[in-house]
Amino acid sequence: MLLFIIFLPLYLFITLLYIYYTLLTITISYLLLFTYYFLHYFHFLLITYYFLLITSYLLLLTSFYYLLLTPTHLFITVPCSNLGGTTFYVYNYTFIPLY
Repeated sequence: MLLFIIFLPLYLFITLLYIYYTLLTITISYLLLFTYYFLHYFHFLLITYYFLLITSYLLLLTSFYYLLLTPTHLFITVPCSNLGGTTFYVYNYTFIPLY
Protein backbone atom coordinates (compact mmCIF):
# COMPACT_ATOMS: atom_id res chain seq x y z
CA MET A 1 0.00 0.00 0.00
CA LEU A 2 2.85 2.34 0.79
CA LEU A 3 4.44 1.65 -2.60
CA PHE A 4 1.12 2.34 -4.27
CA ILE A 5 0.83 5.70 -2.50
CA ILE A 6 4.41 6.59 -3.44
CA PHE A 7 4.36 5.48 -7.08
CA LEU A 8 0.84 6.49 -8.09
CA PRO A 9 1.57 10.27 -8.29
CA LEU A 10 4.78 9.49 -10.17
CA TYR A 11 2.91 7.27 -12.60
CA LEU A 12 0.23 9.92 -13.13
CA PHE A 13 2.85 12.60 -13.64
CA ILE A 14 4.71 10.52 -16.22
CA THR A 15 1.44 9.72 -17.99
CA LEU A 16 0.49 13.38 -18.12
CA LEU A 17 3.94 14.26 -19.45
CA TYR A 18 3.60 11.59 -22.12
CA ILE A 19 0.18 12.89 -23.18
CA TYR A 20 1.42 16.49 -23.18
CA TYR A 21 4.50 15.79 -25.30
CA THR A 22 2.56 13.55 -27.68
CA LEU A 23 -0.01 16.27 -28.28
CA LEU A 24 2.75 18.84 -28.60
CA THR A 25 4.65 16.84 -31.24
CA ILE A 26 1.44 16.14 -33.17
CA THR A 27 0.56 19.84 -33.11
CA ILE A 28 4.03 20.94 -34.19
CA SER A 29 4.20 18.39 -37.00
CA TYR A 30 0.74 19.38 -38.20
CA LEU A 31 1.67 23.06 -38.18
CA LEU A 32 4.88 22.37 -40.07
CA LEU A 33 3.05 20.29 -42.64
CA PHE A 34 0.32 22.89 -43.03
CA THR A 35 2.91 25.67 -43.39
CA TYR A 36 4.74 23.69 -46.07
CA TYR A 37 1.57 23.05 -48.02
CA PHE A 38 0.36 26.60 -47.50
CA LEU A 39 3.59 28.09 -48.81
CA HIS A 40 4.19 25.70 -51.69
CA TYR A 41 0.70 24.75 -52.77
CA PHE A 42 -1.33 27.83 -51.97
CA HIS A 43 -2.79 28.11 -55.47
CA PHE A 44 -3.69 24.42 -55.39
CA LEU A 45 -5.47 24.88 -52.06
CA LEU A 46 -7.41 27.83 -53.46
CA ILE A 47 -8.45 25.90 -56.57
CA THR A 48 -9.49 22.92 -54.45
CA TYR A 49 -11.43 25.12 -52.05
CA TYR A 50 -13.35 26.90 -54.79
CA PHE A 51 -13.96 23.67 -56.70
CA LEU A 52 -15.44 22.03 -53.60
CA LEU A 53 -17.48 25.15 -52.83
CA ILE A 54 -18.97 25.40 -56.32
CA THR A 55 -19.50 21.63 -56.58
CA SER A 56 -21.30 21.42 -53.26
CA TYR A 57 -23.46 24.41 -54.20
CA LEU A 58 -24.37 22.81 -57.54
CA LEU A 59 -25.10 19.50 -55.86
CA LEU A 60 -27.44 21.13 -53.39
CA LEU A 61 -29.05 23.17 -56.16
CA THR A 62 -29.63 20.18 -58.45
CA SER A 63 -30.95 17.98 -55.65
CA PHE A 64 -33.42 20.70 -54.61
CA TYR A 65 -34.35 21.14 -58.26
CA TYR A 66 -35.06 17.41 -58.51
CA LEU A 67 -37.15 17.66 -55.34
CA LEU A 68 -39.22 20.43 -56.92
CA LEU A 69 -39.79 18.44 -60.11
CA THR A 70 -40.54 15.08 -58.49
CA PRO A 71 -43.61 14.34 -56.37
CA THR A 72 -42.56 13.79 -52.78
CA HIS A 73 -44.32 10.46 -52.39
CA LEU A 74 -42.27 9.09 -55.31
CA PHE A 75 -39.04 10.62 -54.06
CA ILE A 76 -37.96 7.84 -51.72
CA THR A 77 -34.47 7.27 -53.12
CA VAL A 78 -31.45 9.36 -52.25
CA PRO A 79 -31.15 12.54 -54.33
CA CYS A 80 -28.33 12.37 -56.82
CA SER A 81 -27.02 14.70 -59.49
CA ASN A 82 -24.85 14.31 -62.55
CA LEU A 83 -22.10 16.88 -63.03
CA GLY A 84 -19.91 16.42 -66.07
CA GLY A 85 -20.40 12.67 -66.23
CA THR A 86 -19.71 12.14 -62.53
CA THR A 87 -22.66 10.89 -60.53
CA PHE A 88 -22.72 12.02 -56.90
CA TYR A 89 -24.83 10.06 -54.47
CA VAL A 90 -25.69 11.74 -51.20
CA TYR A 91 -25.42 9.22 -48.38
CA ASN A 92 -25.38 10.27 -44.73
CA TYR A 93 -24.39 13.84 -45.67
CA THR A 94 -21.40 12.53 -47.64
CA PHE A 95 -20.88 13.03 -51.37
CA ILE A 96 -19.72 9.79 -52.98
CA PRO A 97 -18.52 10.25 -56.56
CA LEU A 98 -19.11 7.33 -58.93
CA TYR A 99 -17.20 7.51 -62.19
